[in-house]
Amino acid sequence: MVTGGCPPLVPLAPHPDGGVAVSMVTNGGVTLEDMLGFVAALALVIGGVMPTGLSPAPLVLVVEEAVPLDVLITFCTFWCPRNTSVNQNKSEMENLRNENNFQKIPSIELPDDLFEKSLDPWKFSLIRRLDLQKIKFVDVAIILRSQWKLQGDCRLIPLGRGFFTIKLDNEQDKQLIKSQRWEVLNQILQVRNWIYNFRPASQRTSKAMVWVRFPGLGLEFWNESILFKICREFGTPIKIDNATSRCEVGYYANVLVEVDFAQHIPNKVWIGTKCGFFFQDVLIPDCPKYCSNCKIVGHLNTES
Repeated sequence: MVTGGCPPLVPLAPHPDGGVAVSMVTNGGVTLEDMLGFVAALALVIGGVMPTGLSPAPLVLVVEEAVPLDVLITFCTFWCPRNTSVNQNKSEMENLRNENNFQKIPSIELPDDLFEKSLDPWKFSLIRRLDLQKIKFVDVAIILRSQWKLQGDCRLIPLGRGFFTIKLDNEQDKQLIKSQRWEVLNQILQVRNWIYNFRPASQRTSKAMVWVRFPGLGLEFWNESILFKICREFGTPIKIDNATSRCEVGYYANVLVEVDFAQHIPNKVWIGTKCGFFFQDVLIPDCPKYCSNCKIVGHLNTES
């Protein structure tokens, strides 16, 4: 932890997911650029001295976050403190590297025309993630292709950690996929626009879609509006299954809900009507892997 002045930085332990846990306290008035610059510089000068560029002010800022190491290095490459030129900043960072026996990192700047040309083939693409623990990606591609009626070419490209890119070649197909709900073995495909330099390892979320059961709930409550109202107390309801909508089996109502596992998830809810009140059990029979240390879905505490 660093306070005002320029004391040596305290070495920080690597984060389990490959990042660095950063904690900063400074008596300086900082902008976002200053903060990112400090975090970036910290990755390269652990054990050295605090970088300059923070102007004194009666403000205390605390930043504590797990930042992937490649992101820190990227920030450092482009960081330029206020009131300093790019050349001065490069010289300062080079000195810091030399002083702390860091190996020189090559820096490559791509020409704008070359970069823009590389982006063009992906301008109609989309990105999404599914839980692939119980289904093969090749089967996902088959199921989705059978549902979509596309005009142009389409490629589904796996990226790791359940993420994949949907590469399209026209705006009509893109809007078709975005405008409707698609289902893959009780999973709902919710797509997002493609972004450049998308890295699955940098995606951190504590949310996941899970089926929530309400065992023993009276059939008169098996109405989508009622079930959705209950589920909004702990998540975002997506859909009820066919057996629930048709009241085929009365053991439990089943609702697909997007749940934030970093928040409290109740095992009971209190339901009131004009005829009386009662407790209702809430069950999630198939929870995803969740690490309470990292606050992300994808692995367990014992696997971090």
